[in-house]
Amino acid sequence: MFFFWNGQLELGDLTSPSVLLGLFSVVLIFIVHSVKHGISKFSFIISIVVTALVGLLLGELGVQNMPSFGEFNYDAFADIPNVAFVGVFEGFKTVFTQPIFTTLFLVFALLFVDIFDTAGTLVAVGKSAGLEDSEGNIPNLDKALLADSIGTLVSSTLGTPEITSYVESTTGVEAGAKTGFSSVVVALLFLLSLALFPIFNIFTHSSVTLGALVLVGVLMSQQLKEIDWSNMTSAITAFVVIAGMIFTSSIADGIAFGFIIYTLIKLVRGEYKDVHPIIYGSSVLFVVYFILTANLI
Repeated sequence: MFFFWNGQLELGDLTSPSVLLGLFSVVLIFIVHSVKHGISKFSFIISIVVTALVGLLLGELGVQNMPSFGEFNYDAFADIPNVAFVGVFEGFKTVFTQPIFTTLFLVFALLFVDIFDTAGTLVAVGKSAGLEDSEGNIPNLDKALLADSIGTLVSSTLGTPEITSYVESTTGVEAGAKTGFSSVVVALLFLLSLALFPIFNIFTHSSVTLGALVLVGVLMSQQLKEIDWSNMTSAITAFVVIAGMIFTSSIADGIAFGFIIYTLIKLVRGEYKDVHPIIYGSSVLFVVYFILTANLI
C-alpha cells in the first residue's frame, strides 16, 4: 500500500484514496495510543472503527475503493455439507497415494511450518503479555501448542480456514486480555459475525486494519531489546531470523534460516559442544527442506 515492489521497493501512490485512508489509520492509532489517558488501551478498536466510519462516509460521497457493507445473502451456507469433512478425506487419498518419499516430505513440510509459526507466535504474544517467568520461558507453552494443534486439525477437517494462534492477538493483549476467557469472548463474537458478516465486511478492507497491524509491529519490536547485540553470534542469528521473516513473509522460514546460521557460526567458532543435538538435526532437515522446495534435486 505505502510501498510496493517494482524491481525494487518504491513508495506507493499517495494520491490514492485507499492509501490515504490507511495513512489516516496509522496516524490515528499512534496518536490515540500515545495519549496519557485510559483511552489509550482502546487505541486498536478506536482506530479500526473510526477509520471504517470515515471510509464509509467517503464511499457515500463517491470516493472509490472505500470500505463498504456486503449483501445479506446467506446462500453460501447451503454449501457447508459439501465442504465439511470432504476435503480431508480427499486430501488423505491424494497424500497417501504418492510415493513414500513425497508423502514424508509433505508431512515434514506441514509439520515444520505449523510448529515454528505457532511457537514463534506464542512466544511473541506471551512476552507481550508479560507471561514469561524469571528464566524467560512461557509457562504451559506445551498446553498452548496442544490447543493450537487441535484447532488446526478440527478446522482443516471442517473445511474452514485454519484455527491457530495469530500474531494479531497482540492487539487483544495490549487491551488487557491475559487469560483464555478472552478467547471465549472472541469465539462468541465470531459466532455472532456469521449472521452479521455483511456488516463486518467493512473491517476486511486493508486500510481499516492497517494502523492496528503497524502498531502490532511496533509492540513486537520492543522485544528486540532482550537480544544481546554485543554477542555477534546472537546478533547475526537474530538479524537473519528477522530479515528472513520479513522477506519471506513466513515466521517458519525466518526461524529455519536462524537455525542454520546459528549452527554454522557455532561450528566455525569451535563451540560445537554448546549446540544441542536437536539443533543440529533440525538444521540438517531445514537445509534439506529448502533444497527440495527449490527443486534443486
